[in-house]
Amino acid sequence: SEIVKISCLILMADGLARAHWRSWTVTKRLLMCLLMATLILKEPDLGTAVLIIASCGCLLLVAGFDLLIAGLAGLLGVSVIAFSITHNPYQAQRFQAWLAPERDPLDSGYNLLQAHYAIGSGGVLGVGYGASIQKLGYLPVSYADFIFAIICEELGALGNLIIISAFLYLLWKGIEIALKVPGNFGRLLGLGIVFSLTIQAIFNLGGVTGLLPVTGMPLPLISYGKTSIVIVGFMLGILMNLSRQKRILATLPSPVDAYADEIANHLRHTNKN
Repeated sequence: SEIVKISCLILMADGLARAHWRSWTVTKRLLMCLLMATLILKEPDLGTAVLIIASCGCLLLVAGFDLLIAGLAGLLGVSVIAFSITHNPYQAQRFQAWLAPERDPLDSGYNLLQAHYAIGSGGVLGVGYGASIQKLGYLPVSYADFIFAIICEELGALGNLIIISAFLYLLWKGIEIALKVPGNFGRLLGLGIVFSLTIQAIFNLGGVTGLLPVTGMPLPLISYGKTSIVIVGFMLGILMNLSRQKRILATLPSPVDAYADEIANHLRHTNKN
């Protein structure tokens, strides 16, 4: 699933850099991405499948995708999500726990309620670094999907704002880097990486706080996870490489400047003669 995230971004960026979004070149790559997302949905892993489709959708919108078609595709996507939830008892249980976790506080709603206890007990400044009570066994897998709740408990609302501000800075800086990259492929790939990491962070933060259903998606750069950390590092490495290309381009003289320098040198040589 983690490898598919970056693979789909590369496929879509390559297709959109080569041809118009209406072309068969782009449609063929989009169908490949939808096929991979469908296989992930069958695992079942609804959250990652939605992330992949949403990231591809963002790239299409950047490339000028028709808004009416995008709206119809969004309605179709919501229908697929609703169908998946109603036909998978595990997903239906998670959805019901999100709506009313207090109805089953010892089973399906347990994790979300414990996360809320951790966030609420943190207050403004938190209980202190390393002094969390919820991570001692009350909140399962607190080092992975629910790490944000422990941060809120130990560092309070201040730590909460620092984490959110860091992701907003990553979004802003990533978009700034991508828009200045030479070439459509690098520009689209950079934007896709930024969108993917931002959407993943939104899914995680929204799930922990109860604003969105819990998807089991790790928080980029913070949650424990082997493959996830490797792929996120790979994505950020690509983004850093794109930033380096931007800086190299900025140091090169423009064609107009080079032509002007050539004329000036020719005039100096003529005057000497």
